[in-house]
Amino acid sequence: MSDSVDPVQEPLKHKWVRDVPKKPILDRLRDSKIVNAVWSVITQTPVEIAVGALIIGGFVGRESYQYQSLKEGQIPVAFSEIEATQKEFANKGQVVPPLTMFYSATNDTVMKVFEANNEAFENGYDHTAFARALEKKADPEKSSHATIGVYSDEMRGYARDAFASLAKPMDAAQRVALAEQTAGDVWDYYGDDNYRTETYTATEGTGENRRTVTKTRRVYTSTDHRYTYHADQGVDLARQMNRLNTQHPHLNVAESLRYAQRTGGANEEAIRKSMAELFKKKEPTAADFLELANRWASGSAFSKYYPEVRNNFQEVAAFGRTWNAMQPQARSHYYRTSSSFDRGPQEYQVVKNIRPEMREMVEAMNRMTDGIQLSADRIPTMNQNIKQYIGVVLEGKPGDADELRSSIMSDARKVYNANFPGGFDVHPFKWGWVALFTVLGTLAGAGLGTGVDRYIYHFTRNRQPKKEELSVAPVWRRRN
Repeated sequence: MSDSVDPVQEPLKHKWVRDVPKKPILDRLRDSKIVNAVWSVITQTPVEIAVGALIIGGFVGRESYQYQSLKEGQIPVAFSEIEATQKEFANKGQVVPPLTMFYSATNDTVMKVFEANNEAFENGYDHTAFARALEKKADPEKSSHATIGVYSDEMRGYARDAFASLAKPMDAAQRVALAEQTAGDVWDYYGDDNYRTETYTATEGTGENRRTVTKTRRVYTSTDHRYTYHADQGVDLARQMNRLNTQHPHLNVAESLRYAQRTGGANEEAIRKSMAELFKKKEPTAADFLELANRWASGSAFSKYYPEVRNNFQEVAAFGRTWNAMQPQARSHYYRTSSSFDRGPQEYQVVKNIRPEMREMVEAMNRMTDGIQLSADRIPTMNQNIKQYIGVVLEGKPGDADELRSSIMSDARKVYNANFPGGFDVHPFKWGWVALFTVLGTLAGAGLGTGVDRYIYHFTRNRQPKKEELSVAPVWRRRN
Protein backbone atom coordinates (compact mmCIF):
# COMPACT_ATOMS: atom_id res chain seq x y z
CA MET A 1 0.00 0.00 0.00
CA SER A 2 1.45 3.31 -1.03
CA ASP A 3 1.96 6.15 1.44
CA SER A 4 -0.87 8.65 1.36
CA VAL A 5 -0.62 12.33 2.16
CA ASP A 6 -3.09 13.81 4.54
CA PRO A 7 -4.67 16.62 2.62
CA VAL A 8 -5.24 18.53 5.82
CA GLN A 9 -1.72 18.19 7.28
CA GLU A 10 0.12 19.25 4.13
CA PRO A 11 -1.28 22.79 3.96
CA LEU A 12 -0.67 23.20 7.71
CA LYS A 13 3.00 22.20 7.31
CA HIS A 14 3.55 24.71 4.57
CA LYS A 15 1.72 27.34 6.55
CA TRP A 16 3.98 26.76 9.58
CA VAL A 17 7.13 27.10 7.48
CA ARG A 18 5.83 30.30 5.93
CA ASP A 19 4.88 31.75 9.32
CA VAL A 20 8.43 31.32 10.82
CA PRO A 21 9.98 34.84 10.74
CA LYS A 22 13.15 35.15 8.69
CA LYS A 23 15.93 37.22 10.39
CA PRO A 24 18.01 39.49 8.19
CA ILE A 25 21.58 38.34 7.51
CA LEU A 26 23.00 41.36 9.35
CA ASP A 27 20.98 40.54 12.46
CA ARG A 28 22.06 36.92 12.35
CA LEU A 29 25.71 38.00 11.94
CA ARG A 30 25.44 40.37 14.91
CA ASP A 31 23.88 37.64 17.05
CA SER A 32 26.65 35.15 16.23
CA LYS A 33 29.00 33.95 18.94
CA ILE A 34 32.09 35.17 17.07
CA VAL A 35 30.84 38.76 16.79
CA ASN A 36 29.74 38.77 20.42
CA ALA A 37 33.11 37.38 21.50
CA VAL A 38 34.97 40.06 19.55
CA TRP A 39 32.73 42.78 20.96
CA SER A 40 33.31 41.45 24.47
CA VAL A 41 37.08 41.70 23.97
CA ILE A 42 36.75 45.25 22.64
CA THR A 43 34.52 46.49 25.47
CA GLN A 44 36.01 44.57 28.35
CA THR A 45 39.77 44.72 27.60
CA PRO A 46 42.22 47.44 26.49
CA VAL A 47 42.99 45.52 23.28
CA GLU A 48 42.67 48.76 21.29
CA ILE A 49 45.97 49.94 22.77
CA ALA A 50 47.87 46.91 21.45
CA VAL A 51 46.11 47.04 18.08
CA GLY A 52 46.85 50.75 17.67
CA ALA A 53 50.49 50.25 18.63
CA LEU A 54 50.91 47.38 16.16
CA ILE A 55 49.19 49.10 13.25
CA ILE A 56 50.68 52.58 13.59
CA GLY A 57 54.10 51.32 14.70
CA GLY A 58 54.23 48.81 11.85
CA PHE A 59 53.16 51.39 9.28
CA VAL A 60 55.64 54.04 10.43
CA GLY A 61 58.44 51.47 10.76
CA ARG A 62 57.82 50.18 7.24
CA GLU A 63 57.74 53.69 5.76
CA SER A 64 60.94 54.63 7.61
CA TYR A 65 62.66 51.47 6.39
CA GLN A 66 61.64 52.15 2.79
CA TYR A 67 62.89 55.73 3.06
CA GLN A 68 66.24 54.61 4.43
CA SER A 69 66.48 51.89 1.78
CA LEU A 70 66.54 54.58 -0.90
CA LYS A 71 69.83 55.80 0.61
CA GLU A 72 71.56 52.48 -0.08
CA GLY A 73 72.47 53.86 -3.48
CA GLN A 74 73.56 57.28 -2.21
CA ILE A 75 77.02 56.63 -0.77
CA PRO A 76 79.04 59.84 -1.31
CA VAL A 77 81.68 59.47 -4.02
CA ALA A 78 84.57 61.88 -4.66
CA PHE A 79 87.92 61.01 -6.20
CA SER A 80 91.27 62.52 -5.25
CA GLU A 81 92.44 63.51 -8.75
CA ILE A 82 95.66 61.64 -7.96
CA GLU A 83 96.32 60.90 -11.66
CA ALA A 84 96.43 64.63 -12.42
CA THR A 85 98.67 65.14 -9.38
CA GLN A 86 101.02 62.41 -10.60
CA LYS A 87 101.32 64.12 -13.98
CA GLU A 88 102.13 67.45 -12.33
CA PHE A 89 104.93 65.88 -10.28
CA ALA A 90 106.20 63.89 -13.25
CA ASN A 91 106.49 67.10 -15.28
CA LYS A 92 108.83 68.36 -12.56
CA GLY A 93 110.80 65.11 -12.51
CA GLN A 94 109.43 64.25 -9.07
CA VAL A 95 107.25 61.59 -7.52
CA VAL A 96 104.14 62.13 -5.42
CA PRO A 97 105.02 62.22 -1.67
CA PRO A 98 104.27 58.90 0.10
CA LEU A 99 101.44 60.03 2.40
CA THR A 100 99.69 61.82 -0.45
CA MET A 101 100.00 58.73 -2.64
CA PHE A 102 98.81 56.37 0.09
CA TYR A 103 95.72 58.34 1.12
CA SER A 104 94.79 59.18 -2.48
CA ALA A 105 95.07 55.57 -3.64
CA THR A 106 93.18 54.29 -0.62
CA ASN A 107 90.41 56.83 -1.13
CA ASP A 108 90.05 56.16 -4.86
CA THR A 109 90.05 52.37 -4.40
CA VAL A 110 87.12 52.31 -2.01
CA MET A 111 85.35 55.10 -3.89
CA LYS A 112 85.29 52.89 -6.97
CA VAL A 113 83.51 50.23 -4.90
CA PHE A 114 81.01 52.79 -3.60
CA GLU A 115 80.40 54.14 -7.10
CA ALA A 116 79.74 50.60 -8.33
CA ASN A 117 77.26 50.15 -5.49
CA ASN A 118 75.41 53.34 -6.48
CA GLU A 119 75.32 52.36 -10.15
CA ALA A 120 73.98 48.93 -9.26
CA PHE A 121 71.22 50.52 -7.20
CA GLU A 122 70.01 52.35 -10.30
CA ASN A 123 69.79 49.03 -12.19
CA GLY A 124 67.93 46.85 -9.72
CA TYR A 125 70.62 46.32 -7.06
CA ASP A 126 70.85 42.60 -7.80
CA HIS A 127 74.11 40.66 -8.06
CA THR A 128 74.34 41.01 -11.82
CA ALA A 129 74.04 44.80 -11.67
CA PHE A 130 76.70 45.09 -8.95
CA ALA A 131 79.07 42.64 -10.65
CA ARG A 132 78.85 44.47 -13.99
CA ALA A 133 79.44 47.81 -12.26
CA LEU A 134 82.46 46.41 -10.41
CA GLU A 135 83.82 44.90 -13.60
CA LYS A 136 84.08 48.38 -15.12
CA LYS A 137 86.15 49.50 -12.10
CA ALA A 138 88.37 46.41 -12.05
CA ASP A 139 89.04 45.57 -15.70
CA PRO A 140 91.76 47.80 -17.26
CA GLU A 141 90.25 47.22 -20.71
CA LYS A 142 86.94 48.77 -19.58
CA SER A 143 88.30 51.82 -17.78
CA SER A 144 90.37 54.79 -18.86
CA HIS A 145 91.50 55.40 -15.26
CA ALA A 146 93.58 53.38 -12.81
CA THR A 147 91.54 50.38 -11.67
CA ILE A 148 90.99 48.79 -8.30
CA GLY A 149 93.49 46.09 -9.22
CA VAL A 150 96.23 48.59 -10.06
CA TYR A 151 95.97 50.29 -6.69
CA SER A 152 95.56 46.97 -4.91
CA ASP A 153 98.79 45.59 -6.37
CA GLU A 154 100.71 48.65 -5.14
CA MET A 155 98.93 49.14 -1.81
CA ARG A 156 101.45 47.35 0.40
CA GLY A 157 104.21 49.44 -1.15
CA TYR A 158 102.20 52.63 -0.60
CA ALA A 159 101.66 51.64 3.03
CA ARG A 160 105.34 50.83 3.54
CA ASP A 161 106.32 54.24 2.19
CA ALA A 162 103.72 55.94 4.39
CA PHE A 163 105.15 54.21 7.46
CA ALA A 164 108.61 55.42 6.43
CA SER A 165 107.35 59.01 6.31
CA LEU A 166 105.94 58.60 9.81
CA ALA A 167 109.02 56.86 11.22
CA LYS A 168 109.93 59.69 13.62
CA PRO A 169 106.51 60.12 15.25
CA MET A 170 106.06 56.34 15.36
CA ASP A 171 109.36 55.93 17.21
CA ALA A 172 108.49 58.79 19.55
CA ALA A 173 105.08 57.27 20.28
CA GLN A 174 106.67 53.92 21.15
CA ARG A 175 109.08 55.62 23.55
CA VAL A 176 106.23 57.60 25.12
CA ALA A 177 104.19 54.41 25.57
CA LEU A 178 107.06 52.82 27.51
CA ALA A 179 107.56 56.02 29.54
CA GLU A 180 103.84 56.07 30.43
CA GLN A 181 104.12 52.56 31.85
CA THR A 182 107.16 53.59 33.89
CA ALA A 183 105.36 56.73 35.11
CA GLY A 184 102.59 54.54 36.48
CA ASP A 185 105.11 52.82 38.77
CA VAL A 186 106.85 55.92 40.11
CA TRP A 187 104.28 56.76 42.79
CA ASP A 188 101.82 54.89 44.97
CA TYR A 189 99.09 56.73 46.83
CA TYR A 190 97.05 55.48 49.75
CA GLY A 191 94.42 57.52 51.59
CA ASP A 192 92.88 56.42 54.89
CA ASP A 193 89.88 58.31 56.32
CA ASN A 194 89.68 58.69 60.11
CA TYR A 195 86.46 58.81 62.13
CA ARG A 196 85.47 59.35 65.77
CA THR A 197 82.42 58.05 67.57
CA GLU A 198 80.03 60.78 68.65
CA THR A 199 77.27 60.35 71.26
CA TYR A 200 74.10 62.40 70.94
CA THR A 201 70.51 62.41 72.20
CA ALA A 202 67.36 62.32 70.11
CA THR A 203 63.64 62.48 70.87
CA GLU A 204 61.41 59.72 69.57
CA GLY A 205 57.67 59.12 69.64
CA THR A 206 54.82 61.53 70.39
CA GLY A 207 52.50 62.28 73.27
CA GLU A 208 52.76 59.86 76.18
CA ASN A 209 55.20 57.75 74.15
CA ARG A 210 57.61 60.62 73.71
CA ARG A 211 61.07 59.76 75.08
CA THR A 212 64.71 60.77 74.82
CA VAL A 213 67.22 58.18 73.67
CA THR A 214 71.00 58.17 73.42
CA LYS A 215 72.62 57.23 70.10
CA THR A 216 76.07 57.09 68.52
CA ARG A 217 77.34 57.91 65.08
CA ARG A 218 80.62 57.96 63.17
CA VAL A 219 81.91 61.44 62.32
CA TYR A 220 84.67 62.07 59.78
CA THR A 221 87.67 63.85 61.28
CA SER A 222 90.64 63.63 58.91
CA THR A 223 92.46 61.66 56.22
CA ASP A 224 95.95 60.19 56.31
CA HIS A 225 97.67 60.63 52.94
CA ARG A 226 100.59 58.40 52.07
CA TYR A 227 102.57 59.09 48.88
CA THR A 228 105.25 56.47 48.34
CA TYR A 229 107.99 57.38 45.88
CA HIS A 230 109.89 54.59 44.09
CA ALA A 231 113.26 56.07 43.35
CA ASP A 232 114.44 53.45 40.85
CA GLN A 233 111.40 54.01 38.64
CA GLY A 234 111.74 57.78 39.06
CA VAL A 235 115.33 57.70 37.85
CA ASP A 236 114.40 55.38 34.99
CA LEU A 237 111.60 57.76 33.92
CA ALA A 238 114.02 60.70 33.88
CA ARG A 239 116.46 58.64 31.79
CA GLN A 240 113.74 57.70 29.28
CA MET A 241 112.55 61.28 28.94
CA ASN A 242 116.09 62.56 28.42
CA ARG A 243 116.61 60.00 25.68
CA LEU A 244 113.28 60.95 24.08
CA ASN A 245 114.15 64.65 24.02
CA THR A 246 117.59 63.91 22.64
CA GLN A 247 116.33 61.63 19.87
CA HIS A 248 113.36 63.86 18.98
CA PRO A 249 114.01 67.55 19.68
CA HIS A 250 110.90 68.20 17.57
CA LEU A 251 108.27 66.06 15.90
CA ASN A 252 107.70 67.73 12.56
CA VAL A 253 106.98 65.56 9.53
CA ALA A 254 108.66 67.01 6.46
CA GLU A 255 105.83 65.91 4.17
CA SER A 256 102.44 67.56 3.86
CA LEU A 257 99.47 66.29 1.90
CA ARG A 258 99.23 67.75 -1.62
CA TYR A 259 95.68 68.85 -2.38
CA ALA A 260 94.24 68.67 -5.89
CA GLN A 261 94.16 72.01 -7.70
CA ARG A 262 91.24 71.28 -10.05
CA THR A 263 88.54 68.67 -10.66
CA GLY A 264 87.80 66.77 -13.85
CA GLY A 265 84.41 66.37 -15.46
CA ALA A 266 84.06 62.68 -14.55
CA ASN A 267 84.81 63.44 -10.90
CA GLU A 268 82.33 66.31 -10.84
CA GLU A 269 79.64 64.07 -12.33
CA ALA A 270 80.33 61.39 -9.71
CA ILE A 271 80.10 64.00 -6.95
CA ARG A 272 76.91 65.51 -8.37
CA LYS A 273 75.13 62.14 -8.75
CA SER A 274 76.13 60.64 -5.40
CA MET A 275 75.45 63.83 -3.42
CA ALA A 276 72.26 64.94 -5.15
CA GLU A 277 70.64 65.68 -1.78
CA LEU A 278 73.43 68.13 -0.96
CA PHE A 279 72.80 70.12 -4.13
CA LYS A 280 69.02 70.17 -4.08
CA LYS A 281 68.81 73.84 -3.20
CA LYS A 282 71.89 75.20 -4.95
CA GLU A 283 74.05 74.47 -7.94
CA PRO A 284 77.56 73.33 -6.92
CA THR A 285 80.38 75.73 -7.73
CA ALA A 286 83.92 74.90 -8.78
CA ALA A 287 84.98 75.59 -5.18
CA ASP A 288 82.35 73.11 -3.91
CA PHE A 289 83.62 70.40 -6.22
CA LEU A 290 87.22 71.05 -5.22
CA GLU A 291 86.46 70.99 -1.50
CA LEU A 292 84.62 67.68 -1.81
CA ALA A 293 87.29 66.17 -4.05
CA ASN A 294 89.92 67.09 -1.45
CA ARG A 295 88.00 65.56 1.44
CA TRP A 296 90.44 62.63 1.21
CA ALA A 297 93.12 65.04 2.50
CA SER A 298 91.21 67.31 4.88
CA GLY A 299 89.37 64.35 6.40
CA SER A 300 92.29 61.92 6.51
CA ALA A 301 93.57 60.32 9.69
CA PHE A 302 96.85 62.17 9.17
CA SER A 303 95.11 65.57 9.09
CA LYS A 304 92.95 64.70 12.10
CA TYR A 305 95.34 62.85 14.39
CA TYR A 306 98.83 64.11 13.60
CA PRO A 307 98.20 67.57 15.11
CA GLU A 308 97.09 65.77 18.30
CA VAL A 309 100.28 63.72 18.27
CA ARG A 310 102.45 66.81 17.81
CA ASN A 311 100.65 68.90 20.45
CA ASN A 312 100.71 66.13 23.04
CA PHE A 313 104.37 65.47 22.30
CA GLN A 314 105.18 69.08 23.10
CA GLU A 315 103.55 68.62 26.51
CA VAL A 316 105.40 65.35 27.06
CA ALA A 317 108.74 66.91 26.06
CA ALA A 318 108.16 69.80 28.47
CA PHE A 319 107.37 67.30 31.22
CA GLY A 320 110.67 65.52 30.51
CA ARG A 321 112.62 68.70 31.18
CA THR A 322 110.56 69.44 34.31
CA TRP A 323 110.93 65.93 35.71
CA ASN A 324 114.65 65.92 35.05
CA ALA A 325 114.94 68.93 37.38
CA MET A 326 112.43 67.65 39.97
CA GLN A 327 113.49 64.03 40.21
CA PRO A 328 116.49 64.49 42.56
CA GLN A 329 114.22 66.15 45.16
CA ALA A 330 111.40 63.58 44.96
CA ARG A 331 110.72 61.61 48.15
CA SER A 332 107.89 59.83 49.94
CA HIS A 333 105.38 61.90 51.94
CA TYR A 334 103.00 61.15 54.76
CA TYR A 335 100.68 63.73 56.36
CA ARG A 336 97.17 64.23 57.67
CA THR A 337 94.60 66.74 56.45
CA SER A 338 91.03 67.63 57.38
CA SER A 339 89.83 66.80 53.85
CA SER A 340 89.77 63.54 51.96
CA PHE A 341 90.81 65.41 48.81
CA ASP A 342 94.49 66.18 48.39
CA ARG A 343 96.57 67.08 45.35
CA GLY A 344 99.74 65.57 46.72
CA PRO A 345 103.30 66.85 46.49
CA GLN A 346 104.31 68.68 43.32
CA GLU A 347 106.51 65.83 42.09
CA TYR A 348 103.52 63.50 42.37
CA GLN A 349 101.24 65.94 40.53
CA VAL A 350 103.45 66.42 37.48
CA VAL A 351 103.82 62.66 36.94
CA LYS A 352 100.12 62.02 37.47
CA ASN A 353 99.02 64.84 35.15
CA ILE A 354 101.28 63.89 32.23
CA ARG A 355 100.04 60.33 31.92
CA PRO A 356 96.74 61.24 30.14
CA GLU A 357 98.73 63.36 27.66
CA MET A 358 101.03 60.41 27.01
CA ARG A 359 98.10 58.04 26.44
CA GLU A 360 96.37 60.48 24.10
CA MET A 361 99.49 60.86 22.01
CA VAL A 362 99.99 57.11 21.70
CA GLU A 363 96.31 56.48 20.91
CA ALA A 364 96.25 59.17 18.19
CA MET A 365 99.39 57.72 16.61
CA ASN A 366 97.93 54.22 16.75
CA ARG A 367 94.77 55.36 14.96
CA MET A 368 96.89 56.63 12.08
CA THR A 369 99.08 53.56 11.80
CA ASP A 370 96.17 51.15 12.30
CA GLY A 371 94.41 52.70 9.31
CA ILE A 372 97.50 52.35 7.12
CA GLN A 373 97.98 48.74 8.17
CA LEU A 374 94.30 47.98 7.54
CA SER A 375 94.61 49.26 3.97
CA ALA A 376 97.68 47.11 3.39
CA ASP A 377 95.86 44.04 4.69
CA ARG A 378 92.28 44.46 3.45
CA ILE A 379 92.52 46.15 0.05
CA PRO A 380 94.40 43.24 -1.62
CA THR A 381 91.90 40.84 -0.02
CA MET A 382 89.01 42.99 -1.20
CA ASN A 383 90.42 42.97 -4.72
CA GLN A 384 90.58 39.18 -4.71
CA ASN A 385 86.98 39.02 -3.47
CA ILE A 386 85.93 41.36 -6.29
CA LYS A 387 87.54 39.10 -8.90
CA GLN A 388 85.92 36.03 -7.36
CA TYR A 389 82.54 37.78 -7.10
CA ILE A 390 82.58 38.77 -10.78
CA GLY A 391 83.47 35.17 -11.67
CA VAL A 392 80.66 33.74 -9.55
CA VAL A 393 77.98 36.10 -10.81
CA LEU A 394 78.91 36.67 -14.45
CA GLU A 395 80.78 33.47 -15.30
CA GLY A 396 78.96 30.91 -13.15
CA LYS A 397 82.00 29.93 -11.10
CA PRO A 398 81.45 28.34 -7.66
CA GLY A 399 81.14 30.65 -4.67
CA ASP A 400 78.71 32.44 -2.37
CA ALA A 401 77.74 35.71 -4.06
CA ASP A 402 75.93 37.08 -0.99
CA GLU A 403 78.88 36.47 1.30
CA LEU A 404 81.39 37.92 -1.18
CA ARG A 405 79.30 41.05 -1.78
CA SER A 406 78.87 41.63 1.93
CA SER A 407 82.61 41.20 2.50
CA ILE A 408 83.49 43.63 -0.31
CA MET A 409 81.23 46.39 1.02
CA SER A 410 82.27 45.76 4.63
CA ASP A 411 86.00 45.95 3.80
CA ALA A 412 85.51 49.12 1.75
CA ARG A 413 83.66 50.84 4.59
CA LYS A 414 86.11 49.71 7.27
CA VAL A 415 89.12 50.89 5.28
CA TYR A 416 87.50 54.24 4.54
CA ASN A 417 86.38 54.88 8.13
CA ALA A 418 89.81 53.95 9.53
CA ASN A 419 91.72 56.24 7.17
CA PHE A 420 89.26 59.11 6.71
CA PRO A 421 87.57 59.79 10.07
CA GLY A 422 86.74 63.32 8.91
CA GLY A 423 85.51 62.18 5.51
CA PHE A 424 82.05 61.30 4.22
CA ASP A 425 79.36 59.26 5.89
CA VAL A 426 79.52 55.98 3.95
CA HIS A 427 76.71 54.41 5.96
CA PRO A 428 73.70 56.32 4.58
CA PHE A 429 71.23 53.63 5.63
CA LYS A 430 70.49 54.39 9.30
CA TRP A 431 68.99 51.51 11.24
CA GLY A 432 68.88 53.76 14.27
CA TRP A 433 66.38 56.08 12.56
CA VAL A 434 64.23 53.11 11.55
CA ALA A 435 64.20 51.89 15.15
CA LEU A 436 63.49 55.38 16.50
CA PHE A 437 60.56 56.07 14.19
CA THR A 438 59.18 52.59 14.81
CA VAL A 439 59.22 53.24 18.55
CA LEU A 440 57.65 56.68 18.11
CA GLY A 441 54.98 55.23 15.82
CA THR A 442 54.29 52.48 18.33
CA LEU A 443 53.90 55.03 21.13
CA ALA A 444 51.63 57.17 18.96
CA GLY A 445 49.54 54.11 18.09
CA ALA A 446 49.33 53.13 21.74
CA GLY A 447 48.19 56.67 22.58
CA LEU A 448 45.53 56.57 19.88
CA GLY A 449 44.43 53.14 21.07
CA THR A 450 44.17 54.45 24.61
CA GLY A 451 41.87 57.23 23.41
CA VAL A 452 39.66 54.73 21.57
CA ASP A 453 39.61 52.46 24.61
CA ARG A 454 38.53 55.33 26.89
CA TYR A 455 35.82 56.35 24.43
CA ILE A 456 34.44 52.80 24.24
CA TYR A 457 34.50 52.57 28.03
CA HIS A 458 32.62 55.88 28.33
CA PHE A 459 30.13 54.74 25.66
CA THR A 460 29.39 51.38 27.28
CA ARG A 461 29.76 51.92 31.03
CA ASN A 462 26.19 53.15 31.52
CA ARG A 463 24.78 50.49 29.24
CA GLN A 464 25.50 47.40 31.30
CA PRO A 465 22.78 44.70 30.92
CA LYS A 466 20.50 43.67 33.75
CA LYS A 467 21.34 40.42 35.45
CA GLU A 468 18.33 38.65 34.02
CA GLU A 469 19.37 39.67 30.49
CA LEU A 470 22.92 38.37 30.69
CA SER A 471 22.02 34.86 29.63
CA VAL A 472 19.77 35.78 26.74
CA ALA A 473 20.74 39.11 25.22
CA PRO A 474 23.69 39.26 22.83
CA VAL A 475 26.53 41.47 24.01
CA TRP A 476 26.06 44.12 21.36
CA ARG A 477 22.37 44.54 22.34
CA ARG A 478 22.78 44.72 26.08
CA ARG A 479 21.21 47.98 27.12
CA ASN A 480 19.28 49.21 30.17
